[in-house]
Amino acid sequence: MARFDVYPAPDGSYWLDCQSDLLADLNSRFIVPLRLHADVPGGDRRLNPVFAIHGTDYVMQTHLAAAISVKLLAKPTTSLVEHEYRIGSAIDMLTGSY
Repeated sequence: MARFDVYPAPDGSYWLDCQSDLLADLNSRFIVPLRLHADVPGGDRRLNPVFAIHGTDYVMQTHLAAAISVKLLAKPTTSLVEHEYRIGSAIDMLTGSY
């Protein structure tokens, strides 16, 4: 598991792993859901940035972040590590760390 890996969610959307790699030994991961952009129009793109995954746009639903069991994570489908700044900025906006 690596920070900013993208995993398939049971409902057909994705989960973005946002947990530090230094905490890899924990049995949970801090994730943010990624939903189809078509299903989540509008919104503040600083809090909810859009990313292309396999040619389809997904919205980072930062306000729905949660901890889940690592047992729920399958094989990652891609990584958004190249978007580290935008992802970090969205989390900072949610937590007031900006």
